[in-house]
Amino acid sequence: MVTEEHYAHTTERPVRYVQVANEDGVLGYLWISDADDAAGYRPREGGGDDAYHAGVSWARHLRVCKARGLTPSQALIELTVHAGGGRFGHVVPGSETDAPSLAALREQAARA
Repeated sequence: MVTEEHYAHTTERPVRYVQVANEDGVLGYLWISDADDAAGYRPREGGGDDAYHAGVSWARHLRVCKARGLTPSQALIELTVHAGGGRFGHVVPGSETDAPSLAALREQAARA
């Protein structure tokens, strides 16, 4: 049996997300939608090069979670506790919140 190694990269439904930050500030947002088995990382426009480069690291973490059979919510919990650090950031404690859509989160990332 072949297992998809990635969560879906988009959703039209509400998303749950957390801030990802390093010592310089917020880099972006790690988001999930269980309803569509979707998850990803969205860089913050004002986060500089590290915000974009962090996406590679967070995508790798998400692939590992998916390969282990975790739902997006389970992956978010695990990554909040066990992943990140350094210049590509860590999940900011207490930053978990909801957005009405992935498009709304993208708009937020563009303004930030």
